[in-house]
Amino acid sequence: MLDAIWATASGWGVDQDFWRSLYKWESASGGDRVTGWITAFFAHRYTDDGPRPKPSFGPGTTAEDDFPSHVSQVPFRWETLTGTLDMAFLGGVLGIEREGEWIRPQLGHAVVELVPATNPKPNPKPATESDGAPHTEPDGERADRPCGGVRLPEPWTLADVQRLTGCPQAHLLTPVGTVTHNGSPLQADYAINLDGICAVRTSDRNDDSEGDGNWYLGDLVSDAGDIQCWASYGPDLGDALRAL
Repeated sequence: MLDAIWATASGWGVDQDFWRSLYKWESASGGDRVTGWITAFFAHRYTDDGPRPKPSFGPGTTAEDDFPSHVSQVPFRWETLTGTLDMAFLGGVLGIEREGEWIRPQLGHAVVELVPATNPKPNPKPATESDGAPHTEPDGERADRPCGGVRLPEPWTLADVQRLTGCPQAHLLTPVGTVTHNGSPLQADYAINLDGICAVRTSDRNDDSEGDGNWYLGDLVSDAGDIQCWASYGPDLGDALRAL
């Protein structure tokens, strides 16, 4: 196989039969099995139990979903002054480039944060106690209505906020008083108190108050829950918290 590839690259001619067998042997079609000589370049395959070495080298039959990923991942933890972040180095084939009739792989690398899973997490705590009264957390918050009937956006939990900000005291602020940004009132859905600094989520309702569904950061200025915001950080809670 290497000799045939070398001969093509050296200009000695193109073995049409050889190249037609790259993915499917002798240009066969149908099915999810890869039978071409490309399989010889993969020393292992992926299974439900993880990667497994191939029993022998050379062309063979491989299912499409058995090929390993073209992106390698190395996880690490980034310790900052505000907390520890779960991160990863990525490297490998991140895309393809088309040039006329040809496509070529594009190599690249990235450093990414490993965010919580996006699947909704069930709430194991009951909404009521055995006597019918609303179940309360140790800090007095209702389990079924953390703040004004609105939960943190999935998949966020208070534990995620505490980890990302390095603030174990982080909690949902209740009640929320008057919220302003540069002197203009904001219609706040709810707020997270980060030991005197607040992350405020505004509603997207149309009224006389500003409200765009974005997250703001500001100072808690009174015991009544009044907050003076200094900047908006968009609709992603993580972007706002990382700006602290």
